[in-house]
Amino acid sequence: MIKHHSFLIFALIFSGSSLSQDQVVSADDVFEQWENSLNTHLLNHPHPYVQAIGLSLSRPDLPLINDADKRIKLNHEQQNYVDHINQLAKQDNLSAETIFLLISLCSNDAIEDVCDRQRLVKQYQQQHPNDLFAYFEPFARAVRNKDMSRAEYLIKDMRNTTYATDMISLPTVFKSALNDYMDQHPLPRAVIKKQLKHLTEIDESLSDKQLNQALYYIKMSGIKMALPLPAFKPLLDYCSLENSPTEACVKVADILMTQGNDIISQLIAYRLRINSYESSLETDLLAQAEEKNDQFRAQYECIMDALKQNNRDIDYMDTDYAKIWFSDDNELNRIKSAAHYLYKKAQHEGISDFKDPTTCDIVSLQGE
Repeated sequence: MIKHHSFLIFALIFSGSSLSQDQVVSADDVFEQWENSLNTHLLNHPHPYVQAIGLSLSRPDLPLINDADKRIKLNHEQQNYVDHINQLAKQDNLSAETIFLLISLCSNDAIEDVCDRQRLVKQYQQQHPNDLFAYFEPFARAVRNKDMSRAEYLIKDMRNTTYATDMISLPTVFKSALNDYMDQHPLPRAVIKKQLKHLTEIDESLSDKQLNQALYYIKMSGIKMALPLPAFKPLLDYCSLENSPTEACVKVADILMTQGNDIISQLIAYRLRINSYESSLETDLLAQAEEKNDQFRAQYECIMDALKQNNRDIDYMDTDYAKIWFSDDNELNRIKSAAHYLYKKAQHEGISDFKDPTTCDIVSLQGE
């Protein structure tokens, strides 16, 4: 049987009546069957990205192996998993998000030799040549293998890219697939309450539809948390070398800084500029890079502090708050919007000791 993450973990991104023992067991069984059915629904969905998410959620246990075990025979479930990945890899016109996720699924040592990773890497670069992340996987391998000429060739390709796909935001096609499934397969109220009982007390005045919607956002949160991130360490390490091409490294940093939608990409971008100027001993540019890094971090840490202070009593039933985290805005703006929403909500409720997020804009201005 495939083991699933605890539903409680799915709620961490947001960081009624009693049931008899028989009912508790029944509620757990119903929820497990519902999740298994959801995974089957995703795996059979016509869109490749939705199928890739289904594969990530239903990943079978894979053996821990070393180089001497490369010929280990996969069982039926494991082979079906690999076959599904390879079938998707053969499709043309896959989205960047789909290819990136499939490459990540192929990264396990037990299946990397039977997973069509190279087809995916080649397709990524051919179909999305202007996406910075299309070059990350082969670049990381070049750095890991100490093939510095190959790494230099790739980073010079990377500096000519024009955007960086947001890999940690769920696209509309998946949101719709999950929403449609949950609308068509609503869980009984007692089952939802059982899953949420460790998170919050449920207001009995909430309708079944409201509970189902809260469940939808918590479920999406867990899936979003499990999405893989690009491997930034090889890039940081390479651009710290004395003989690394400073101009190319700085250009890649600029692309991450201006085109990256997630906080990690932007934080990495500022660090990458510092590493690049440190390795080239350009002290004036290094001082400017450090100053801009300090400004960005001060604003980020301030807004995160406001979010933490204002989120002291998490309302898992507040779907208006949940919607903020799944908007199309970049991650920093989503954090700002969330902090502002909670602050205004506290003001409306007459609570005065919450932190005003607008003070973080002052912090940013003071650093300029």
